[in-house]
Amino acid sequence: MKKKNIFIVLSIVGIISLVIGVTYAFFNYTRVGTPGSISTGRIYFLSTQSGTLNLTNIFPVSSSNINTNNLDEVTVTITGDTTYTGGEEYEITLVDVHNTINGKEIPIKYIATVENIGTSSNTYWESRGGNEALYTLNQTGQVSEGKQVLVGYIPTGAQGVNGRIKIKAYVDGDRIAISDTIENGAIPVTGYVNGTTTDWIEGRTVLTEEEWNNLQGNNTLRFRVQAESREGIWVQKEGTIASCPNCKFIFSDSNLMYTTWNTKGEEPTILTTGYSEDYRDVIKSTGKNYFLGLITNGSNQVTRAFTCGVYNNVPFCVEGDANGSKYNENLALLQGPNLYNNTCASSAGYAQCGPFNNTTIGAMIMSIGVSLVGPHGGVNCNITNEGVVGCTHGEG
Repeated sequence: MKKKNIFIVLSIVGIISLVIGVTYAFFNYTRVGTPGSISTGRIYFLSTQSGTLNLTNIFPVSSSNINTNNLDEVTVTITGDTTYTGGEEYEITLVDVHNTINGKEIPIKYIATVENIGTSSNTYWESRGGNEALYTLNQTGQVSEGKQVLVGYIPTGAQGVNGRIKIKAYVDGDRIAISDTIENGAIPVTGYVNGTTTDWIEGRTVLTEEEWNNLQGNNTLRFRVQAESREGIWVQKEGTIASCPNCKFIFSDSNLMYTTWNTKGEEPTILTTGYSEDYRDVIKSTGKNYFLGLITNGSNQVTRAFTCGVYNNVPFCVEGDANGSKYNENLALLQGPNLYNNTCASSAGYAQCGPFNNTTIGAMIMSIGVSLVGPHGGVNCNITNEGVVGCTHGEG
């Protein structure tokens, strides 16, 4: 029987009005997978919606003071079952996010709840694939491109799931300021003083009164909810990198680290702090889009080491080793269509991908096991074939 890959796009379009509020309208789209693909069972997945989501109070609201009962919601039904022996997995994400005015990001926060789609699992990524319908839900968060809201697994069998997800949204008052009187700033209104201090702003997005009012009717705030289901296990955990499975991400430029296979006679590095399992946290905290990915054993010793980066918005990691056994695998990854697309310059013993300059992330791998990733040759994260791991100082 032909495999069915179901791809549903639910569109949320926000039109701000200071009088009538913001309306989010949902639209449904279904596409069947490519013909001729063969599977061992039936895949069924359907997602529908009813009604619209109206934000009648669009003034920024603090998350700590919000009354969710006053927020309108939209309900999206999720129905699915399969006879495929590997089950099926589905993912709901936020995409096509438009939330800027004059280059300033309007912070929108969502709240999601679910009903009757299985059992919530704190160990979903390790437990999925069995005989039970499981899911993991990011209950609340900032609306951002690709934000992973819900991932669920449906086991083979007639029962399946027949539930729903409810989504609410609001402008996040904890991250926005509306002011024409910023300290040390120009004052457009006669008779006013600079009463909005920079200490109070503390990283908030600052809009002038005119900018806020200009949101009215401009169709400025909008995003879509995307639902996709496929056979078997296929969803990648948000913030992880497929080429660096179960990695701990870190930018380490203060001390060298050593793997369990290092040939320098050093004690293997024990990694217990200073890392994140979400590579985006490292980029946010350092401002650098090149970093390290490390895999540790039960004693938290570094057993495998990767140099990682983001090229054309695609995160990747290449592994260093003692003898170059990962060279061909690394090169195939780098030459892939989503990365350097067969543009890597290679010769006997090494391959270089992308120009190493101040703006472009490049990668270099060597057949002796060395790997490095960074914006140019003097500033990078690197792994030697002696099992020494670190990042150099510099801009990037």
